[in-house]
Amino acid sequence: MASSSSPVHSPQTAEGEGSTGVTTFVEQPDHAIFKHFRTGVAADGKLTESRKCHYCPATFVGGTTRAAQHLTEWNGMKLRGVHLCPAVPKKARDEVKAHQEQNNESRDCRRRAESLALQAVDGDGMRGRMTDFFSDEPTCNRKAADEAICLMFAALCLPEHIADNPIFTNAISCIGRAGASYVAPKRRYIGGAGLQTCRTRVETALGRIAASWERDGVTLASDMMTDVNGRPQANILLINDSGAVFVESIDTNMEFKTGGYIASILRPIVQRVGPENIVAFCTDGGSNYGAACRELMAEFPHIEKVPCATHVLDLLMEDIGKMAWARAVVEKADYIIAFVRKHQFTRNFMRNCKVDGGKTKQVLRPAGTRFGTTYIAVGRLSEVRRALTQLVLSNEWKDFAAAGARRAAAEVFSTAVMDGEWWNVAEAFTHLMQLPFMVMRATDSSAKGMMGKIYDLMLQLTVDMDDMLDKRGEEFLNEDEAEEIRGLVKKRWNQDLACPLHVVGRMLNPANQTEGIFRKDKECTTVLKKFLSTHFDRRMVTLPNGRTVKESVVLQDGLTDFFTMRGSFGLAEAIADREFVKAGEMDMVRWWTWHGTDHPALTALACRVLTQAVSAAACERNWAVWDSVHTAKRNRLGSEKCRDLVYVAHNWHVVHNWYKKEEGLGVVAGNIPEPPMPEGYNVLEEEAEEGEDDVLEDEYE
Repeated sequence: MASSSSPVHSPQTAEGEGSTGVTTFVEQPDHAIFKHFRTGVAADGKLTESRKCHYCPATFVGGTTRAAQHLTEWNGMKLRGVHLCPAVPKKARDEVKAHQEQNNESRDCRRRAESLALQAVDGDGMRGRMTDFFSDEPTCNRKAADEAICLMFAALCLPEHIADNPIFTNAISCIGRAGASYVAPKRRYIGGAGLQTCRTRVETALGRIAASWERDGVTLASDMMTDVNGRPQANILLINDSGAVFVESIDTNMEFKTGGYIASILRPIVQRVGPENIVAFCTDGGSNYGAACRELMAEFPHIEKVPCATHVLDLLMEDIGKMAWARAVVEKADYIIAFVRKHQFTRNFMRNCKVDGGKTKQVLRPAGTRFGTTYIAVGRLSEVRRALTQLVLSNEWKDFAAAGARRAAAEVFSTAVMDGEWWNVAEAFTHLMQLPFMVMRATDSSAKGMMGKIYDLMLQLTVDMDDMLDKRGEEFLNEDEAEEIRGLVKKRWNQDLACPLHVVGRMLNPANQTEGIFRKDKECTTVLKKFLSTHFDRRMVTLPNGRTVKESVVLQDGLTDFFTMRGSFGLAEAIADREFVKAGEMDMVRWWTWHGTDHPALTALACRVLTQAVSAAACERNWAVWDSVHTAKRNRLGSEKCRDLVYVAHNWHVVHNWYKKEEGLGVVAGNIPEPPMPEGYNVLEEEAEEGEDDVLEDEYE
């Protein structure tokens, strides 16, 4: 480190690292602490913060705090790179410690006086009493501050995990840096100008994510819900592998939700983002959204429609659940769950009864607005079957079931629990439903490259369902029922889920980079050729030799090299990295970026397709944020205020996760924005403590 004419503040400098180039040191006998050190002098004659201890060979850079730490370790502080002097005399150590304690007491008294003066100006008699509530000391020390924070959590019913949230820790750090004179803002500022400031900061931070929309494209997703006041709302999100950004929510009250109306609210978003940056629309299977997408696709022909894979697979599970044999399983499972949850005795028994592994598990209640929760609830019953059997065989059960008011219901419950044949069918039900559920869970996750995997996942699902029905179907199904299930799977895939982008994503997946798939799968090859001719026949490009050809021809040449592994696609590194893509250790876009250099047009197409979303489940998660903001206690919030709060709450997590990902790749992200979260925000991903998760909410995530 070079010397400076001004004091050098470097708290991370370790002892023994030298004196920052300073060769001349002088004494400071009049200073209470620095008299125990020699202080460095710069070339221009000014004092620096380089210190040499009189009592040991230690040399470091620092001010009074680090010097006192070296001599005394006063107040239990542990400063980085500063260690206790082993040879300092006891008299010198006591003098420095007394001096520092006196300075701290004076500083605390001065800050308290400033705070009391501000309180007198504000005229708020309640201020200043919290410190007295905890301690009679004239100064507010760390213990009193900790107790004040604990009171805030307890009195406001805040969950403890908020203390680990970086938003909370950042707010506390900012308060500490503001000093003792800091006064908290009024509620009007928090919900007004302060909220708008937070929104502006989040919008600025989203700029780097928005840059990926021009490079990789984005999927526009939308969904509708009804808020706590019964007002219909429509949200709009832009999704790709960089994250799901919440753009807008629209109050659709007093409007007919026709396809034309939905198209009218989506069209301004398309224009704002840029039609050239929109790759696809992704919505659920509502007929009005389907009509809106068709109207917009006629206006913007390059945009494709991608069905929400999560909703389609959930509908498939519902179709299977409506069959007579499955409905019988679900109805009896619902009865068992309702009976256990209704009576205190059964709940207490289940809480105290340990199952495999020595853990207690509760029955789960299906949530009507969640995906696949009926399957999870029935599966949990199979896990706690032993505990339910112990319940109905216990001595306490006899006394409980003998009561006249519940005798009949208890008898039905006992018969259901001891029905071995029903348990066999229920187990087969969970094994069968697990297959579409796992695919649905994969599409509902934030994993990258799902556009390149969804086709193969559905293809494997049909194979696994056939194997399952062939091996175990005869145990609980007849041939007609087995064929009906096969027909339901094919119907949902072919009629509701299949789309050209799924096929293109499959063909551009490096894990499928073989000549066999291009020649053997004629159906996918036909779809790929049609996609190229539809979107790229009208575009003309000039080759390096000056010849002008259709862009589709250039892409076909690149695909030929890709499938036959010629050029950069056939290098040993590309083939080795392909195995990493298969294992999920490398994302597809990175593979194309590194190994598609010979064909930049094809690489750009692959990146735009493989980064798109296959599910609109992010809209459902956005509604979960909305529910956390617009609660029953805050039901008077207007639509615009809710929109701003949700914008900050949802997009802050998108920004935070994106910056963490970029830092993990070695990208210098600078200062990550830490805008404060809106009042009343609850962390969505925090898991419930054991014994408190008997209501099934986010099990599918």
